Amino acid sequence: MLSSGLMQPALNISKALAKDIARYTGPILEAQKRWQQMIAPYAADIERAARQMNDWHRKMQQALKAATPDLEAIIAAIEEQEKRFPDQVRTLAKHGWYLPPDLTPRAVHELSEALASGRATEVEATLIEHYSRELDNIEASLCKEAPTRERYLRSAFAAHRRGDYAASIPLMLAQADGLCRDFTGNHLFSGREKFVARFEDARPYVLSLLIAVRETMPLSENEKQRAGKAGLFNRHAIMHGESLDYDSAANSCRAISLLVYVAWALGEVHRDTPKDNHRGTGLPADQAARPASGQHPGRVRSKAASPVKKRTASPQPPPSLAEKTRGRKKPGE
Repeated sequence: MLSSGLMQPALNISKALAKDIARYTGPILEAQKRWQQMIAPYAADIERAARQMNDWHRKMQQALKAATPDLEAIIAAIEEQEKRFPDQVRTLAKHGWYLPPDLTPRAVHELSEALASGRATEVEATLIEHYSRELDNIEASLCKEAPTRERYLRSAFAAHRRGDYAASIPLMLAQADGLCRDFTGNHLFSGREKFVARFEDARPYVLSLLIAVRETMPLSENEKQRAGKAGLFNRHAIMHGESLDYDSAANSCRAISLLVYVAWALGEVHRDTPKDNHRGTGLPADQAARPASGQHPGRVRSKAASPVKKRTASPQPPPSLAEKTRGRKKPGE
């Protein structure tokens, strides 16, 4: 056993340490005591609020658990729509209609299903009504964003309004071709493989927008492919004077749908692809990556598509002998 003399230093250290601890912890304990006294009148309210929070948290967990099957169903429906989308674009284009950007997925599905079930007349009436209702908005948007084409667009829409479809349709087809060239450097109905290859890195959903122009459709069929098909809405037959029965309100609306589709779909694909893929399109690299706003059918940044070349001063020819001597006094004067 240790003697009291040996233990005394240790006891002194312990007492000093206890005093230091008390000096530092005393204010903390006192503050804690005052805090408990302050909240004592509200203890019941605090406890009640805590119970309510726990109850709310439990109900939220139950609600999320109950909603999980619905969320899964929504995700599954979206995935299924993405799978069906290319076929829906294809079905519409095979009947001469090009997907408008302002239709809901449900409306697109219903239209394609109606066409697949042989109700083409019903779909035609629905889309004529749609484009007639949106005509002013489409015209204003296109003319605002494509000012270099405004006089041709105005003429086309004016002809459509007065029922001169023989004039409106060729104008619409020509401007759709021109807009495609503004975006890609290629025409819509020739050299398509070149500009489609540029956009192979786009997301599948966005790339599927190009199906209507990437694949051969009635509008783009050549003479051999369209042989024996009466009343076909075909660009070559119309523009080259072969078709003599194309001038109908339905076909004029089809031409408008193509014009809107080209401006919208190619704009979407441009925004979704790397800048390097836009080389050779005729657009500056920084502008080619963002050619359209996408907020309204038919929007296209035509100013970017047709950049104004910087003018340089033309070299002046050297002055003629007459100009050099003009104003000089002749000898003897």
